Amino acid sequence: VIRERYGIVTGGDKRFDLSDGVLSLGAFVSFSDNNIRHNRGGKSSIDSKSVGLYMTYDTHGYYIDGVLKFNRFKNELRTHMSDGTMVSGDYHQNGFGGSLEVGKYFSLNENTWLLPYARTTALAVNDNNISLSNGMKAEINTTHSFQGEVGVNLGMDLDVGKTKIRPYLTAGVSHEFSNHNKVKINKAYDFTNDISGTTGKYGLGMDVQLTSNASIWGEANYLKGNNVESPVTGTVGFKINF
Repeated sequence: VIRERYGIVTGGDKRFDLSDGVLSLGAFVSFSDNNIRHNRGGKSSIDSKSVGLYMTYDTHGYYIDGVLKFNRFKNELRTHMSDGTMVSGDYHQNGFGGSLEVGKYFSLNENTWLLPYARTTALAVNDNNISLSNGMKAEINTTHSFQGEVGVNLGMDLDVGKTKIRPYLTAGVSHEFSNHNKVKINKAYDFTNDISGTTGKYGLGMDVQLTSNASIWGEANYLKGNNVESPVTGTVGFKINF
């Protein structure tokens, strides 16, 4: 399976200088296109549109980040069954989720920093009845996900001429607690979609500040857990602050 993802996020926030820290409140919208090329042939996609709110509070090297988000998913399935028959199906779902992260910034020397963090993430996606082109039907109950994660980032702040560069390494462990998502096939066969398990996460990246309000960044990650292993994946982006 080959996965490709493209997306854009835009938003705005307001900064408040408080007596003991800095509070930022904001809102955003995002659009993403996720494509999956199946080993048996065919290409499926999940398009997502989302709106959300976020907050960040910084005080004495500590920070708290919170996000609430609503998603609208458009799913298009195009693949082959084990006998080679082409099958397709389209359906929509809504999702609502949020995350909360806390961390502490440590300065190791003039250029090097360490950032341990802890994060929780929750998501619920509504139930749906799906009909495929070959007559197969699936009843998907509301899907839940709840994850906890701890990790650490280690990086440096470097000045190369007039350009600021921030390379970093990241490592973490996450655990998915949800183990009881239900699916019924053709009104007869019940399945439990158990997505629970512990996963190790490792990555490296770099943020390059081109101007006072524009930067580019890239990141590579590898995941391995009880029931999942992801090859090295890469992400690149361009960010503009107005």
